[in-house]
Amino acid sequence: MTPPRNTEEAQYHLAFPVAAALVDGEVGPRQVLPPRIFDPELLDLAARVESVEEPRYEAVFPAKALAEVEVTTSDGRRLSSGTVDAAWEPPDSLPADTELEHKFQWLVEPVLGAEATQHLVDDVWGLETVDDVRHMVKACTVPERPRDRSA
Repeated sequence: MTPPRNTEEAQYHLAFPVAAALVDGEVGPRQVLPPRIFDPELLDLAARVESVEEPRYEAVFPAKALAEVEVTTSDGRRLSSGTVDAAWEPPDSLPADTELEHKFQWLVEPVLGAEATQHLVDDVWGLETVDDVRHMVKACTVPERPRDRSA
């Protein structure tokens, strides 16, 4: 596995999110932002992840996004998730407003902070009364971080 060099590569490389989920119990901003994307423990585990196409899952895609994870432990045990379906997959399962709000906060707070995130949540829920959305767009802008010139 070629290690991810940036957030986009960390998100879209199958092995890295699987490793992050196994180690951290989740895959979110904290896992795909530096410095976590360069963590040797995650990179070592990701290098050991193998993906296998499953014909019965491919046969129903894209109508259903099915998957299964099987983990072989260091002592040789095999643990399986069984077949799982993607969360909130229409038309069978749609999120409640509170679930969407929680996910938004979980994804955005590590980047914008809790206060700015809550302001955006409040603005979205009150969108019908907003005359100008420019302040919302500006609130989503993260100041550029200085680049590390030593690399």
